Amino acid sequence: MKKILFYIFAISLILKGEIVLEAIGYGDSVLDSQDSAIKELSGVIISNVDSKFIKKEVIKDGAVNKATSRFIAVTSKTILKGVGYISMKKDGKEFVSKAILTRKALNGTVKYLKNLINIQGYKLNRKELREKLELITLLKPLLTLSSESTYFADKKEREFLGYLNQAQIQFHLVPKDAVIKISGKIFTSFESIFLSGGKYLYQISKDGYFAENGYMRVSNGEKLIKNITLIKKDSNEKTISLDIYNRKYQELFEEYLPNYGISISDSKKFKLKVQVSKRFVTKIEGYKFYNLTVEAKLYKNGKIFKTKRAKMRNKTLNIINRKSPKLVKALIKHLFGDNEIKRYFQ
Repeated sequence: MKKILFYIFAISLILKGEIVLEAIGYGDSVLDSQDSAIKELSGVIISNVDSKFIKKEVIKDGAVNKATSRFIAVTSKTILKGVGYISMKKDGKEFVSKAILTRKALNGTVKYLKNLINIQGYKLNRKELREKLELITLLKPLLTLSSESTYFADKKEREFLGYLNQAQIQFHLVPKDAVIKISGKIFTSFESIFLSGGKYLYQISKDGYFAENGYMRVSNGEKLIKNITLIKKDSNEKTISLDIYNRKYQELFEEYLPNYGISISDSKKFKLKVQVSKRFVTKIEGYKFYNLTVEAKLYKNGKIFKTKRAKMRNKTLNIINRKSPKLVKALIKHLFGDNEIKRYFQ
């Protein structure tokens, strides 16, 4: 009876405050389910900083790496102040817990995190800089949720990244328990990955889904977020692999191909290769002019199916950057017209 009364009292305390976010976790024990719930809550919080990351899933037993999952959960428990839990047993088999972040807990956490990052970057070693950047990753979406300015957090992030002299990368994945592999190392969704400037090949994979391979070029002092949704193997969606070394055009094709019902994946049959070349032409009154060529080649079963080339001549970089989305849209429209797309994917 006392346990029941305590449980009701705990729920009433949580519900007195305005609930800002909540997440459900599953596990073999109450503690495991709470760890899962706080990890899920952290993922929801971090995903809120990126408006492109819309699709969310509740993952049961979704930790690819138990050690990493546990670390994230324990760290989140320490940092997120005042998170409440409602725990229960489901079907007599596994435990279910809900982690609840109230407005009071949100404000307390924001204040706590601001104090933790309010330090000069030159006083920190590399490990400490990475830890501070992890805190900022959690703080920025919390500031957005509390309708506060992110100016202070943005400034400290640039400062810490400058002293770290590395790039910070995060993959926001669906499903969240997909595996990220870069240079032979394994990472998980929402985990911060710190790399020195350069070009890297990444692979995203999960059993039952088409793997996705891609290149990314990062610069020291840069913060990069990549949103990737894997396609189930039993899906009827049209899937194609991309071979593009230019990051900007990679992102543009990733953005506009779905308008034609085409998903980006590791397809061995269908491939789109894009080559981007920019050549300096002349300089007039301080302005530099360039010629840009973007050549797109469609491959089917290793053979060229269709080729299209688009050009911009004697344009400044500002004009090239402004017109690039329109150019990519035109290329995709030419490659995947109504009749061509059916013939290509049959």
